Amino acid sequence: MADRELYLKEILARAPQALSMLNREPSSGTYGCFDRNFWQWKFVDFPGARFQEGVWALAGLYLEQSPKNPFYQSPSLMEWIEAALMFWRRVQNPDGSFDEAYPGERSFVATGFSLLAVTETLLLLEKGLDSKVAIRVERAVVRAARWLCRNDEPHAFISNHRLGSAAALYNAYTITGNGRFLTRCKELLASVYLRQSQEGWFLEYTGPDPGYETQGIFYLAHYLSRSRDPEPLDRIARSVGFLKHFVHPDGSLGGEYGSRNTQFYFPGGLEIVARHIEDAARVASFMRKSIEEGRCASLGSVDPYNLFPLMSSFLRAHQAQEELEVGPGLPFEEPFSRTFDHAGILVESTGSYYMVCNLKKAGLLKAFSKADMSKKYSSCGPYIRTAGGKVATPVRYLPERSYIVGEGLARVEGSFYVKNETEMTPLLFMLFRLFMLTLGRLPAVARLIKKRLANRLILEKTVLPITFDRTVRLFDDSIEVRDRVGTVDREVFAAASLTELHMGSSKYFHTGLLAEEPGTVKIDMTDKRTIVTWLMEF
Repeated sequence: MADRELYLKEILARAPQALSMLNREPSSGTYGCFDRNFWQWKFVDFPGARFQEGVWALAGLYLEQSPKNPFYQSPSLMEWIEAALMFWRRVQNPDGSFDEAYPGERSFVATGFSLLAVTETLLLLEKGLDSKVAIRVERAVVRAARWLCRNDEPHAFISNHRLGSAAALYNAYTITGNGRFLTRCKELLASVYLRQSQEGWFLEYTGPDPGYETQGIFYLAHYLSRSRDPEPLDRIARSVGFLKHFVHPDGSLGGEYGSRNTQFYFPGGLEIVARHIEDAARVASFMRKSIEEGRCASLGSVDPYNLFPLMSSFLRAHQAQEELEVGPGLPFEEPFSRTFDHAGILVESTGSYYMVCNLKKAGLLKAFSKADMSKKYSSCGPYIRTAGGKVATPVRYLPERSYIVGEGLARVEGSFYVKNETEMTPLLFMLFRLFMLTLGRLPAVARLIKKRLANRLILEKTVLPITFDRTVRLFDDSIEVRDRVGTVDREVFAAASLTELHMGSSKYFHTGLLAEEPGTVKIDMTDKRTIVTWLMEF
């Protein structure tokens, strides 16, 4: 297979799944809805607006002139795209916002991301869409963009949400000429730039997350390609300078050591800027082979909630990819040791292995053999089960956490935290729906509930009076990790894989995970303390 056709082949392989999610029946009252759980299975009581992002990928397939593309200028496909645009308009709230997780949510990300997909479709198919459809959808675009101008995301600072919404607002400005949309676009970009770390990474809740870093780069690079604004190029270069350290020898990227535990890969942004940023070209070239061989979490790994944004990124990657001469130069290819102090991440590369250890996340680490791609280790630390059956772990990304790094050694300490594993029950679901359909309809109450949910599922910390310290010793061909757990009256376990908070976009599978193991683990009780020793040999 020609490397140039990789992204298109991946998109075409997923196109039947995408179109199966779309209600293509004109007589149906939900014609154009992409949320199959709503219109076909009838398992949910409202359609999630973010599924309408599928129109962008379909628009790209409609325009892609290739003998392998059966969707090129298909009249049926154009009708379905128009239906999807009209359904997006139909589910818009009266104030211009859209819902993602529950009725009345007024979601910033659902409004911004779906607006980006719809405006991209309008721009791509400017001369092909039915004029009546285009006019009606443009009116909805104006309402959504106005809402983004008046509102913010109250519960957390999430860079990729802001970058995607900024790109959407720029498109809305391009379509309508409304200068307020451009102003708000610049405000969102400036807020992300202000919080971009001196180490290059974009803030995702409390710290850096490589998976979401690639998604943020995608939206910023796409904005760059539309606007010709010069500033994003430098911002992306700094971001990629950080990101490249979290491309692993086995072809995977990211993982539990990130602030949001993600390991998916959005290629579009790297391909857009590859001819300008050498590091981006190297990452993109290496990851193409990884995608082809299924060694990273990408388009074939994700569920319907990330299928459409990732398809859009693959589409842009296909459109932007160039044949560039790319030499070696990814960090794992050379021996070095580096600590990103702001992120709290130690990266160690020897002749035998490549290791990433997040010390602000209790020393959680992943290590990869350079000689044997199937040999990889993961240590997410010790954990216990409380009397109530919940999991408690020291793993928690704490920006304020202190640590020590010396030659061949790292140490961090802290406490145990209860892992949040809240599950929806029938009673809780009914009470929540009743509330959202009554008082929750008030915008101020909806914002308060959104913030409370995020705090409960992601940010809230329940500390236990159990101490923990971890010492990591690094040798040329092995790693020894020693965890000391304070007095505890319960059995201590060792976790090779553990995610400590709610994050729907984490835990996607790729084949490399089949070989991931904790190494040789020994658990001993000494003077009322538990010692967990991990030995990883390469």
